[in-house]
Amino acid sequence: MMKASMKLCVFLFIISYISVSYTDLHDESRENPYPFVVSIFTKNCINNSNYGTAFIAKHNGSLFLITAAHVALAMKDESVIQICNSDLSQKTINLIDIVKDKTINWLVHETADMAILEIPKIEADFEMHSKHAVSSEKFIVNKYGVNIGDPFLHVSYPLADYLSFRNASVFTPYVFMAYSINYIMERPRIDSPNIISDQISVSPCSYQGSSGGPLISLQCNAKDFQIVGISHGNTSDLQFNHTFMSIFTPMYYFFDIVEGNKSVEFD
Repeated sequence: MMKASMKLCVFLFIISYISVSYTDLHDESRENPYPFVVSIFTKNCINNSNYGTAFIAKHNGSLFLITAAHVALAMKDESVIQICNSDLSQKTINLIDIVKDKTINWLVHETADMAILEIPKIEADFEMHSKHAVSSEKFIVNKYGVNIGDPFLHVSYPLADYLSFRNASVFTPYVFMAYSINYIMERPRIDSPNIISDQISVSPCSYQGSSGGPLISLQCNAKDFQIVGISHGNTSDLQFNHTFMSIFTPMYYFFDIVEGNKSVEFD
């Protein structure tokens, strides 16, 4: 009886914590500190597999949309990005309207789960994009820069029922606390087990729709944050529906793609 009561108390605490965090994050009096993180999805999609997270980055004067390769693969001509500005105002942009020659050509890393899409400097859209973009100078490129127990924030737009932005009065990204549970290691990709890439393992913090969202280091202050990687997915026990850990693709793969060393193109 005592054990049952304890389990009930723990369950209620978890639910209360989730509810409080969710309400607090969506308080209209707050600002969005991560306006460079956007929701990306295909309009009129049949299922949630066509939802993901991306973010806008600036590198050598050019602008890029960065997400997971498996997310980019699902994004067609009717895809859109939805932005929550720092003042919580919203903007929805059709991808086809902001890409060169009206063609959505993603550059994808040949082994890592990462894709980038260049955003041309066009008219008024450029001002909005450049204002939100995070500099590539904030990307951690040290392969030995992650230690066991390092604290992180994962910023994304998840689709889990109790976190879904679809039922929220204010559209904002959700922020998860996470801790690394190992050093950066080579592992088979979750979506393609025959492909090996460097990966970051952290405590569970990803939900459906989170893929492509950035993992932010807490080793520095809020104004001088660094991005360690992007969400790849979760490893789980299908029999018991239990998530073991969340997997992230290291950010240094971005430079492989943008410099054309290890990338392929698909549209």
